[in-house]
Amino acid sequence: EVVHARTTGNDAGAAGFIIVSRRILLAVSVPVIAGFVGLTWWRNPDVIADHSVAVWLAAATIPVMGWNATNSAQAAALDQVLRSQVPPMLLRPLVFMATLGTMWAMGLPLGLETVIALYLIIVILIAAVQFKLVWPYFDFMKSAKADVTGWRRWLAAGLLLAPGRLLTDRLKDVLVLISAFPLGAVGVAQITVALSLINFLNFAINAVEMSF
Repeated sequence: EVVHARTTGNDAGAAGFIIVSRRILLAVSVPVIAGFVGLTWWRNPDVIADHSVAVWLAAATIPVMGWNATNSAQAAALDQVLRSQVPPMLLRPLVFMATLGTMWAMGLPLGLETVIALYLIIVILIAAVQFKLVWPYFDFMKSAKADVTGWRRWLAAGLLLAPGRLLTDRLKDVLVLISAFPLGAVGVAQITVALSLINFLNFAINAVEMSF
C-alpha cells in the first residue's frame, strides 16, 4: 500500500496507512498483553506469585517489539530494508548477550527480573536507534495531510495476511509458545536458546537476500 501510494504521488494515502497501522498496533497491544499475562497465570500461577515484576516487564516488551516490526515493514516499503532490519536482527541480540555476559563475568546478581529488565531496556534502545535511522525517510508525512479513508480495506487485508505473516516472521515465537504447553520451564528455555542461536544464521541469509 505504501509503495503504491508513494509511486503514484499519493503521499496522503501513504501517511494515512502508516498512521492507521500504528493506531492498530496500540489497540492490539492491550489484548495481547492481557492474553500473555492470562496464559502465564493459567499455565503457571506460581510465576505470577513469585515473579510478578518479571511478568509485567516482559509484557511491556510486547508493544515495543510490535513497534520495531511495524517500523521495519514500513521502512522496507520505502526501500530502507537494511536500516530497518539491522538494529533488531543483529544489534539487539549482540548487545543483549554482550551486556549479560559482562554482568555475569563481573559477578553481578542475575535474577529473572534483572535479565528481563535488561532485555526491555535494550529493546527500547534498539527501537530508538532504528527510529533514528529510518525517520528521515518519513519526512513526507510532515507535509502530507493523512488520508485514512481506506482504513477498512487496510484492516481487512491485514486480517487476511496476519496468519501467514505470523508464521513467516514470528515462527520462533510461535514455536516457543506451543512448546510451553507440553514442556516444562527447562524444556522451553532450551528451545528458546536453540532458536535464538539460529537467528544469527537467519540474519546472514536475510542479509544476502537484501543485498539483491
